[in-house]
Amino acid sequence: MRSDFFSRAVIFLTALLFVSVFPGCHLLGGGGTPPPIQELPTTSENRDYRIRPLDVIRFEMYAEPENRGEYRVSREGNLELYLIGSVTVKGKTLSEAKDLIEKRYRDGGFYVNPQVGIHVVAYAERRVYVSGYVNNPGPVLIPIEEELTLGKAIDAARGAQPRAAYSVKVTRIVDGQPQTWTINLRDIQEGRAPDVPIEEDDRIYVPDSTI
Repeated sequence: MRSDFFSRAVIFLTALLFVSVFPGCHLLGGGGTPPPIQELPTTSENRDYRIRPLDVIRFEMYAEPENRGEYRVSREGNLELYLIGSVTVKGKTLSEAKDLIEKRYRDGGFYVNPQVGIHVVAYAERRVYVSGYVNNPGPVLIPIEEELTLGKAIDAARGAQPRAAYSVKVTRIVDGQPQTWTINLRDIQEGRAPDVPIEEDDRIYVPDSTI
């Protein structure tokens, strides 16, 4: 009896010492509810940004160290995750993707109350292509949180050459078919017309004014 009493006392004192030395730790009994994962602060990046193919996503699930890591979104827009397989996240905000992933784990019976955290750790490049009579033709990267316009794209190509025409052509794939618009760059530069938003993979051609 004395030995059993001292054994229990040692266990109790050891647990008490552990909690006092590591105050951030908690001894949870059965049925304890884990605290939620700490999310990133709400910013324009993680509130409004929509996931794109080839983005790199950091994924974690609370209290499941084997179910976390960094994953690249496929060209088709999918993430391949433990247990639930392929999840289409292309075009979704981080919040929408988080809700979808938690639902897949819950509906699949893998977790009763899945708590998922995700955010982007590397963005896929977005670009347009500028050719013709500019000083530095080639691809122009679109900043992550900035709208790219025709004027900014030509500025990024180090401007138009002296012999360049003002009638700039913008070609875009719409429903699988190329469509081309001719835009007067001088009207934009002189404030008679608003600058034109440019989308990913648009092709901008600045022609020769002498032709």
